[in-house]
Amino acid sequence: MRVPYNDVQALDSAVTDKTAAVFLEPFLGAGGVIPGTAEFLRAAQEAARAKGALFVLDEVQSLRNAPGGAQGELRLTPDLTVLGKVIGGGFPIGAVCGRAAIMQTTSPFTPDRLEHAGTFNGHLVAVAAGSISLDYLAPSTIERLNTHAANLAANITAAAHQSGLAVAVSRVGSILNVHPVMAPARAVDSGHFAAFRKTLHLCLLMEGVYSATRGMINLSTALTIGDLDEITKRYQRAFERLAQHPGLLDPSQK
Repeated sequence: MRVPYNDVQALDSAVTDKTAAVFLEPFLGAGGVIPGTAEFLRAAQEAARAKGALFVLDEVQSLRNAPGGAQGELRLTPDLTVLGKVIGGGFPIGAVCGRAAIMQTTSPFTPDRLEHAGTFNGHLVAVAAGSISLDYLAPSTIERLNTHAANLAANITAAAHQSGLAVAVSRVGSILNVHPVMAPARAVDSGHFAAFRKTLHLCLLMEGVYSATRGMINLSTALTIGDLDEITKRYQRAFERLAQHPGLLDPSQK
């Protein structure tokens, strides 16, 4: 069962005695980088605990945004945590970690254990690369990335407004998403602006900037302030191209 993101009432109604687990992202990544409110995230944990269900936190994207991830920042205590991306240092990887009592069920020393076999389990190259990446991801590095992202979000928003476009940028840590609206929504938008997103993506490619088609931007430690200033200029030129096609901004004009 799915519930609307950031809707505490819907969440409370959905979690029952028959619920086995509650899975949750600290922010909607592919859904537009929509931040989860502290109230919603804590309510999910409390609802799961009250009904005897597991609380599973998906930190595949959010781990990079704070020391200890979102759970460290918000003092959440999930039963299981799902990880990926940054922990592989650019190599494919996935990991599940959690309370010892739960993880022990997959131990080869546990009678009648839950089998968790796989050809690439514990792949040495991915694990080694990820270990080095995490060494570089110190608290000071995370803070620098997040500060750069906040500045870039403000600069992209200003560049759009200078071009006469009503654009906003949602941000969680060093991950951003450009939205063709005056303010980022608290939930996934209706998808009416698909043409805008695709055209912006194309305009940015023409300017030598790659972002996800849905408007997502992920900053890396390699980017300098000069790089980010240049990216802002190229967004400005992309927005100027878009401003010549008002139908992309207002679906009612199609």
